[in-house]
Amino acid sequence: MTTQTAAHAIEVLLCGGVLIWFFSRPWQSLCISAVRQELFELRDRLFLLGADGRIEFTDPAYVHLRRHFDTCLRFAHQDVFSELVARTAAQNTTDTRRPQVISLIESVIDIDTRQELRSILYQSIAVRVMYMALRSPVVLLPVLVIAAVSAARVCAVSRMLQRMASVQETGNRDHTGGDGETKELRPA
Repeated sequence: MTTQTAAHAIEVLLCGGVLIWFFSRPWQSLCISAVRQELFELRDRLFLLGADGRIEFTDPAYVHLRRHFDTCLRFAHQDVFSELVARTAAQNTTDTRRPQVISLIESVIDIDTRQELRSILYQSIAVRVMYMALRSPVVLLPVLVIAAVSAARVCAVSRMLQRMASVQETGNRDHTGGDGETKELRPA
């Protein structure tokens, strides 16, 4: 193994280590902060419905949704995509009952408020699932592989350009005299 090959291997290992560290620490924190921010905004929309008098703060649908948001915000760091998949697979598919929160939302009399509550609930679920997927190693593994291959290709292209520049520089020196004048090339 040449020193250049060894240096390339070390570069790839270091890049891989940095990527693994990034996706296991800062990326996770960033995703958790982002999902919490989105949930806070949705909870604020729910509060504004109550503040505008469109739903009472004591209405069971409001109380249940508010509790849903408080729980989601408190445990956002524990949401895991694989657990969601396992829970979904283990659900009883013959149970046709609707979740309690949906039944409570459907009991709201005002149609516009009911639609807004549904929208808030479904957006909160979509946000949580999206960020669970973004934090999942199963989803991130292909991204890491693509990033590692791209980094290796960038390093290879960089080395190729350096070699081309060095060959061009060597070629220029061969065609010039010591005084900078271009020598005439004749076949031997």
